[in-house]
Amino acid sequence: QFPKRAIHLDFHTMPGMYDIAKDFNAQEFAQTLTDAGVDYITVFAKCNLGFAYYPTEIGKVYPGLQVDLLGQMVEACHAKNIQVAAYLNTGIDHEHARLHREWCKVDKEGRVNKIAEMGHWFRDLCLNTGYGPHILGMVREVVERYPIDGIFLDCFDLGPCYGEECLSAMKKQGMNVFDNAQVGDFCQQVTYKFLEEVESLV
Repeated sequence: QFPKRAIHLDFHTMPGMYDIAKDFNAQEFAQTLTDAGVDYITVFAKCNLGFAYYPTEIGKVYPGLQVDLLGQMVEACHAKNIQVAAYLNTGIDHEHARLHREWCKVDKEGRVNKIAEMGHWFRDLCLNTGYGPHILGMVREVVERYPIDGIFLDCFDLGPCYGEECLSAMKKQGMNVFDNAQVGDFCQQVTYKFLEEVESLV
């Protein structure tokens, strides 16, 4: 049955908050949703800072988080017949861009950090690097561990990437790396292939 009232819970926490979920009450959370007539909610598995809110073995758990916040929300919501989708930000990820500069998209000017447009905290990640298998592994981890009703992947950037991995792959396909449109087309190919793999997993 298609949900009639859905909530998208936007939850992106900056580093340095070391009491996340200290007073969280999953039953109260689910009851509040029930009282509001909510029958579907998207909750956070991985935010746009790159932190996970469950005990991941692949990504990086939010520092100081002591509970499986994703697991508690899924369990409490399902007890109230509320469907749950797990949110994973896929296009931007501050923590992994910081730890893995080689995973960042490179623009035509050779930049990975566009401070004027995106500030200090956000860099686009390239799915054609080690980041692709990394985020796919997190999707697999969430799907296998939790009885979720859907996956919500956010912030895909279909803009071109001029990183070595992308340019080399384009050349192998006979594409022109000096043609901006073809560089953009290649990024779309990479993204659609990734989405096919996610769909297969789900």
